[in-house]
Amino acid sequence: MVGEPQKLPPNVFTRIGYVFAGWALSLDHPPDYPDGASITNLAVTEGGVVVLFAKWYKGYTVLFSTDGGAPVPADLVVSHSSNIEKLVDPARAGYIFLGWYMDEEYSNEWCWDWYGTYTSGTQTNPDGATAGTDRILRGGNFESNEQYLRSAFRYYYYPYTRDSRFGLRVVQPGEW
Repeated sequence: MVGEPQKLPPNVFTRIGYVFAGWALSLDHPPDYPDGASITNLAVTEGGVVVLFAKWYKGYTVLFSTDGGAPVPADLVVSHSSNIEKLVDPARAGYIFLGWYMDEEYSNEWCWDWYGTYTSGTQTNPDGATAGTDRILRGGNFESNEQYLRSAFRYYYYPYTRDSRFGLRVVQPGEW
């Protein structure tokens, strides 16, 4: 009805490899309305027809597995090269949490730290800078010299960079 708020029905479409961004009034326009938005006077006359176009961005659904730890973070839908806030570290009796990895072999750590200057003095697993353009890479890989294999070794790259050589962390139960 003209003059009264109307809620858009939720999107029921999917597109593999993409995330729904919202509805647009034309193909060449960014999203005008988010999913389920409440809109007043979308049509200028009672019973008018309005065509909305689904807008998509390249995206990924990130699933988290804590291997028995808690809390388990909710799944996240992210776009390519986007950043998310650091998650709460899960806890599991008898184990020490060392980080999030992008594979089951624990060879590609998802590191939250931005590259920057650390405070002086002895530290255990320090947080990096709170902002920046490069993310920290920790440890080496099977091709690295031994001095680069330590988890204390840190280097930096753009956040969206992926490479089979990045990351190697050995995870042991906490009772060692």
